Amino acid sequence: MNNIIQIENNNRNSSQKIQFLRLPKPGKRCPITGLSRSGINNLILPTKNNNFKPPVRSYSIKRRGYVRGTRLIVYDSLIEYIMSFGKDDPVLV
Repeated sequence: MNNIIQIENNNRNSSQKIQFLRLPKPGKRCPITGLSRSGINNLILPTKNNNFKPPVRSYSIKRRGYVRGTRLIVYDSLIEYIMSFGKDDPVLV
């Protein structure tokens, strides 16, 4: 994830913003949200806990014939989900 953010910071104007995040490496936390890899996975993957409707949008990019791909998390969707917990708290808004 650090590589993507680093590349975006080097190639974008100050008016552009991050559109996608990658999952942090195992054992690491997201440098932007502080969430663990498993915590983010619980938000982006359909599970019994979220009634198989993930609250945060993500996309799996996989090339034809490959077993593994890349999971991209929609930045705005993740931030909106996190901020939804502070709607009733005037200090956070």
